[in-house]
Amino acid sequence: MVFSFQEIFPTLLIFARMGPALSLLPGLNASFLNKRIRLFFAFTFSLMLAFPLRHQMPPLPSSDLALGVLLAQEIMIGIFLGMLVRVLFYALEVVGQIFSFQSGFAAAQVFNPFLGAQGGVYSGFFILTGTTLIFVTDLYQVIITNLVESYHFFDFVQPVPYDSLAQLFIRFMGDMFMQAVQLSIPVLTIITVFFIGIGLLSRFIPTVQIFFVSLPMQVFLGLSILLVSMAGLFGLFLEYFDNHLRMMRMG
Repeated sequence: MVFSFQEIFPTLLIFARMGPALSLLPGLNASFLNKRIRLFFAFTFSLMLAFPLRHQMPPLPSSDLALGVLLAQEIMIGIFLGMLVRVLFYALEVVGQIFSFQSGFAAAQVFNPFLGAQGGVYSGFFILTGTTLIFVTDLYQVIITNLVESYHFFDFVQPVPYDSLAQLFIRFMGDMFMQAVQLSIPVLTIITVFFIGIGLLSRFIPTVQIFFVSLPMQVFLGLSILLVSMAGLFGLFLEYFDNHLRMMRMG
């Protein structure tokens, strides 16, 4: 069976948006995930959306230039949608880095398969746990719903409001850093008080090898704070993640 370009054009247009968006989502962007699996998932998803979105499809452009512009616009929208979700998820990376520095693990770097680069020990743990919780709590359904409903906000004919998208991206970046600091308040507060005590001890007893005394206690405090605050930390993260996903739907 031979398909004409007119028949595969709707699927190609949807794939131009869904391919970049899905490849940037948490879990699907992991370096250990085969690229063929990502392409197969994105293409299957695009094929499923081709029939429900057939009424919104524009006519096939008459020139190659117009077709290239249309595909480039869809790719940019897909990258934007995927990056918004990824920025929200980066809050766990920032929290992990703060925990690593405050707990004495700043020099301990391990390979983070979700980022494809070296990262802190805590960062890998937070990202792995956060990804698992997103699947367990069905937040991926909200992400997929946002991708599908993006065709109501960014159709194929109207120009893309780049200024509004830039403002939304900047807002999400600011909220991400603010949320990361809020989630790190327990370790920031307790370890800072601990450093003040260690500093006073070194002034009162200069002969004490303060580094060898403080480092084990610092590591123990960091692990204890993580154990006590982990449930609340991830609960607040999921609430923040869900609220911002729904904010994306409202525009």
